[in-house]
Amino acid sequence: MFRILSLFMLLPLAGTAIAQTVSPSSIQATGTATVNAKPDQVQLDVAVVTQAATAASAGQQNATQTNAMIAALQQVLGKSGTIETVGYWLSPRYSTAANQTSVIVGYTAQNTVRATSYDLSLAGPLIDVANQAGAGSVGGLTFGLQDSEPTRLQALTLAAKQAQAHQDTGKTAQHDKNEWNCCGIKLK
Repeated sequence: MFRILSLFMLLPLAGTAIAQTVSPSSIQATGTATVNAKPDQVQLDVAVVTQAATAASAGQQNATQTNAMIAALQQVLGKSGTIETVGYWLSPRYSTAANQTSVIVGYTAQNTVRATSYDLSLAGPLIDVANQAGAGSVGGLTFGLQDSEPTRLQALTLAAKQAQAHQDTGKTAQHDKNEWNCCGIKLK
């Protein structure tokens, strides 16, 4: 009997808690913005791919060729950029003969490095030297910003202002007509 009475006493309390979590009516407004910025860096992903009968040999050949390619890229970059490894994998290759079980016939190693230059005019020369140095894959060419945060914040501010313009401040009491806060950005 005590357990049932306790349950009935808790139900009104739970109902009160649930009622308190229901939010008052609100208005949802959205805004979009695009901010164009002149890029100040170029990035290029370059991969060296090697194949050999053993994993050790494929890895060693790949390391040798990758080091030569990095040295060639560094000659072009000088002090105007960086090179970093962004991917490395070593995997077995299997026979594909019909009516036979798969057998390992060798290994493939791939090392992908990213060259970043703060001189946009080096995009073409970096591609050329990577190909000349034995790159098996050259791609992922992107132009961007070294520090995109100010531009991102500018776009966010413009989008928030547009959303503010779309809202109907007369229908909601939770926003002061003179100040609006979105994503940590206060607009007045």
